[in-house]
Amino acid sequence: MTLKHPGRGRFEKEMAMKEEAKIGVFLCECGGKISDRISLPRVNELLNYEPWAHLGIHPYPCLSPGLEAMKAKVRDKGLNRVLIGGCSPRAMKKKFTDALAPLGIESYQVEMVNLKEHVAAVHEGTPHELAHKAAAMLAGGIAGLELLESYEPISVPFQGPVLIAGGGISGFAAARELARKGMESLLFTSARTPDQVLADLPRTFPGSRIFTGEMTELLREVFTSPLIQVLEDWPVEYVVGNVGDYRLGLRQPDGEVTEVTGSAVIMALDREFVPAEYDYIGGGEKVCDLLELEERMAQGDIEAGKVVLWVNSPEHGKAAQEFATMAAWRNSLMLARNYPEAKPTVLYPSNIALPLTGGDLVEARGAGISFQSYAPEVHPVVQSGYMTYFSSRDHLEHELQWDNLVVSMVPGEPVPKTQELLRWLPVYRESGGKLRKTQLKLKPEQLADETIFLTGSASEFQDLNEVLQQGKKAARGALHLREKAQKGALVSPVMVTIDQELCEGCGLCSEICPCGGVQHHKPGSGAAPHQADSHLCSGGGTCAATCPYEAVKMLNNTAQQLEARIKTVLARMKENETLGFICNWGGLGAADLAGVKGLSYSRGVYLIPVNCLGSIDPSIFSMAFVNGANSILLAGCTPTASCHYVYGVDHSWYRVNVMKKLLSLAGMERRRITMGYVDVNQPEAFVSMVESHVDAMAKLPPVNRDESTKTKLWAIHATLHRPRVRWVLGTSLRRPTEKAFSGEQVNAVDADETMLDVLREEYLASRILRSIHNRPLSPPQIAKDMDEAVKKITPMLTDMAQEGRISIRGWEGGYPVYATGKA
Repeated sequence: MTLKHPGRGRFEKEMAMKEEAKIGVFLCECGGKISDRISLPRVNELLNYEPWAHLGIHPYPCLSPGLEAMKAKVRDKGLNRVLIGGCSPRAMKKKFTDALAPLGIESYQVEMVNLKEHVAAVHEGTPHELAHKAAAMLAGGIAGLELLESYEPISVPFQGPVLIAGGGISGFAAARELARKGMESLLFTSARTPDQVLADLPRTFPGSRIFTGEMTELLREVFTSPLIQVLEDWPVEYVVGNVGDYRLGLRQPDGEVTEVTGSAVIMALDREFVPAEYDYIGGGEKVCDLLELEERMAQGDIEAGKVVLWVNSPEHGKAAQEFATMAAWRNSLMLARNYPEAKPTVLYPSNIALPLTGGDLVEARGAGISFQSYAPEVHPVVQSGYMTYFSSRDHLEHELQWDNLVVSMVPGEPVPKTQELLRWLPVYRESGGKLRKTQLKLKPEQLADETIFLTGSASEFQDLNEVLQQGKKAARGALHLREKAQKGALVSPVMVTIDQELCEGCGLCSEICPCGGVQHHKPGSGAAPHQADSHLCSGGGTCAATCPYEAVKMLNNTAQQLEARIKTVLARMKENETLGFICNWGGLGAADLAGVKGLSYSRGVYLIPVNCLGSIDPSIFSMAFVNGANSILLAGCTPTASCHYVYGVDHSWYRVNVMKKLLSLAGMERRRITMGYVDVNQPEAFVSMVESHVDAMAKLPPVNRDESTKTKLWAIHATLHRPRVRWVLGTSLRRPTEKAFSGEQVNAVDADETMLDVLREEYLASRILRSIHNRPLSPPQIAKDMDEAVKKITPMLTDMAQEGRISIRGWEGGYPVYATGKA
């Protein structure tokens, strides 16, 4: 089977592990820390019938002799998957993967089960009793590895120009840096000449006229370089594609859309400043703001006298005031250099850091520029010819004489081009209008090379020099991609696939994806199947758990692998024990530390690590209950502070809540599935969470496994596979652009009741399908089988027949007889 990168053949990957799985299991004694508490020979016996090709016990697999023995077994037995029963994968997995890499074993082909901190160090019991739990966890690991799919990444070509959109000044610095290294770029800007760029620059960087000389040289090089095409900044209709093949659709004045292609995207977006409101001050032409002052200097319209540049507008925050102080300083320097008869003083709030270097202060003194700070608690008062302010240094009132008063400009919105690009790229607005790319808290080796670069002052208040450096850095990032591609080293570290036959193009996956790993559609393309960008994908997996049609698949982290693991573990658990899911970041770290600190908790909790709780498909929960789970506990990151995949744990909460509602509909206790939050450094909180859940479950009887309960659990499982249910659930998930929890929305109750109505209908439909799946039945017979009233199920039977989900096969006693399938 060959997986091709959706839409093109650039990412062809041969699925090499459709061959027989050869799993090697290596159990670590850990100097007695494991083997003294867990009978490893007994573990060996309990795993005797599992599908492994090698199983051995070693004193220390992580030390050189143990690593050499492991490598020898891999070579001699042709092992293509490795499972290590030892200590924490957070601490040791990289050591094993590095050692096995020369033998062709990739990191995803190595699995670790933490017997030390999750069993030996935290549970009471005899070595044989603990061996039972250890064997269950190892058997689950074997089951997941057996379904592993391996692939060989194909190098990604990286050709064509870099697309520099947004019109920000950092784009010019990026284009020049690329050209100097021999790389082409397409630079989109509304300014068609260097003079126009310089004329527009003060609107985004007040005080920038002082750099006219340096900027003139930069712009001359950009506008004359044969490697840089300066193009009109037409409205952006779409941005689609992926690394090496991005496509921008530009809407022309006649309405036609022109498409340009490039290998990477640099978004050069700046924040514009607008004139301040200062009519309340009065003073006529003697009072202006910084923007108007720059215009007057450009026209030579500066009068002699004392000029006070007042940094005000505290409502915009300290960062804006520091930026305004820097602009005031530079304009003061321009005044001092070009108009010696003007005597400038900068009045700034004392609660900000003066954004000047020692050299700047020396130059200010030499130029006769004064700096005075005022206490912001007492607002300065403007008088005719004087300004009164309160100093925090001596706690006295002071006065400044002025002939001309200049107030700060006001920060406005990012440039208009911003909104056009935000629709298509993984960049989001924060409070205050700042722009941010999604910050995924992953290990360096888990992050793909950046292919979409955000530069400019729209992300935060920044000096012109800083923004120009950002442009150069982005260009170097694109050059790094080109260099890697030339060496054949530009590959996708994570593989996400979207089944083009199952995908209906609903767009939920691209809406909730925080990393841009799911491509957008061109306008007008309709409900076409979506495509994935494996290079941008971070592997969080919430897209796969959301898809109404189950078309998204995270390679080597599939729902099928997790299901196999869970079924295997459940088969070895007792009826009153708990299945636990812990995320690899918060829950797993806390559980590991609990073992390190020797904290103890019930051994009736079986922990299964997952990359993110948001990656767990809701049907996994129902599948677990169908296969014998008595209760489920989830432990994830704190949602407001530490979720490594932005809102993954938040999305998991919604899915858990849906499972609770379905348990209630089935007459079962909602609290049989519980979600907890814990930070990686809170092992005591993790133990408290576990014990609290175990205590609550001890008050409940085990799940009744009679036929009625089994049928209801089957119906819950079928309901969570219904596209309608998954669609409504997916639309309720928080998007990366949404900062408030849904619980804070005014219509939260209405939305929740809508979800409950859908669940009631689909759960009832699933129970009906279960009732008639073996034989046709009439409504009274179905009602008796389901223990429901005939009048409750009749409307649903009619609707299902009209939809073609069931058919009428005849009549009996005046009632239609229903069967599955079409007539």
